[in-house]
Amino acid sequence: MDHTLILKRAWNILWSYKMLWAFGFLLAIASAGGARSYNPSTPDFNRRSNDFSFDNWRYTLTPEVERAVRSLERLFSPDMISFWIGLGIAVLCLILLVAVVFAIIKYVSLVSLIRMVDGHETTGEKAGFRQGWRLGWSRSAWRLFLIDLVIGLPLAVIGMVLFGCALLPIILSATSGNEGPIIAAMVITTGLICVMSILFSLVALALGLVINLIRRSCVLGGSGVIDSIKLGVKLFRSHLKDVSVMWLILAGIHIGYAIVIIPVVLLLLGIGLAAGVGVGLATYFGLQAITSQVAAIATAVILGMILLFTIMGLPLNFVEGLRLTYFSTTWTLTYRELIQVRLVEAGPEPEIGPSSTEPPPAEMLPA
Repeated sequence: MDHTLILKRAWNILWSYKMLWAFGFLLAIASAGGARSYNPSTPDFNRRSNDFSFDNWRYTLTPEVERAVRSLERLFSPDMISFWIGLGIAVLCLILLVAVVFAIIKYVSLVSLIRMVDGHETTGEKAGFRQGWRLGWSRSAWRLFLIDLVIGLPLAVIGMVLFGCALLPIILSATSGNEGPIIAAMVITTGLICVMSILFSLVALALGLVINLIRRSCVLGGSGVIDSIKLGVKLFRSHLKDVSVMWLILAGIHIGYAIVIIPVVLLLLGIGLAAGVGVGLATYFGLQAITSQVAAIATAVILGMILLFTIMGLPLNFVEGLRLTYFSTTWTLTYRELIQVRLVEAGPEPEIGPSSTEPPPAEMLPA
């Protein structure tokens, strides 16, 4: 495999097929998607509440702050409990809805990028956004989600079980009440967590090597969930060197990209903070005369945060979308190359001559 040729071809496709940028941007956005508490029944909480109650220190407050605190007390009064419970349920439902929408965008964009590049390499045609979305809106998107679920869910369960086992020495020693066993347990737990981190890093490395082949076996090969995993692993094992070299090259590109993007992030952060603080202060001073102190502060903070995330999010997600598009294109071209090599190595099917039971041609019959 000529890795340099594939990388150059992916670079040319990235800049000549600009409709891919839209799905890379969507993929970047979709892939982005302990406070201490006291028990009111304990004496410590009651003592602190009496010492720092509003009635004891309100004489030290300015009238504006006093009104703001009164507003907060009304917001968190017992009469508002049902409101906050309903609001919490609504926010939870909204988060779930946003998660579902982002998942749909992510997997449809993944399939669109793969199929658009494959179609361009096969026919030379370039699809528009609507056609590209139709290419992504397919069973393959659902299968990619199931593949990630089949692979990720067992790993998550195993990780939680191992983490619980790592904490077990501390839990057992804490119940004994001796300081010596607790110190030894902390050392053991720290060692176990380090070993677990190394193991999961190796698992993530192996998964990163094979997951792109699994996805393309599903999207381009039309295989099911389990068959795609088997075919991707088989293709990786038969072309271990080529796939590993390509992964290392892209990993190096990713590291270089991360280093280069750091000053860009800092620059956008400074611009976003300056703009957000400016808009927030202007909003606060503009609203404090016509609304409550709490409403003015909340509105100013919300507008400032929205402006900050907009200034930082749009440019960074656009650049990240270009990177994701380039990497996806590279892996699609790599998969196509591996499949062609596999077909060439298999060789043509042997020709089957006429059966001995068939009569010979007429010209071969004796006169």
